[in-house]
Amino acid sequence: MSLSASSKHASVSSDIHESWNDIKKMDAMLLDSAQKQEWKETLKIYRSRNKIINKHFQNHPISPATSSFYRPLLNDHLKTDNDIEQLRKYAVKKSLTLIHSSL
Repeated sequence: MSLSASSKHASVSSDIHESWNDIKKMDAMLLDSAQKQEWKETLKIYRSRNKIINKHFQNHPISPATSSFYRPLLNDHLKTDNDIEQLRKYAVKKSLTLIHSSL
């Protein structure tokens, strides 16, 4: 492998890790916001998180080249994603309740 090909591979590897860490940071921010019962902020973070996830998989699709990266992570991610979807539904319900109670 040439030096440029080697450094390109290292860069891609670093990029995928950084991108994945951005998703995990958004997960933590979302859960923190929900714990504080900041429902409007929770929904805002949820939307941003979805954009980051979509961008991540556009830039780093699941493929034979990335399978070793994703293999240990995807099951946990899918479970977390399901939990966050349930949290989103609860946040919407709470937000609507707050809106209606202020009318």
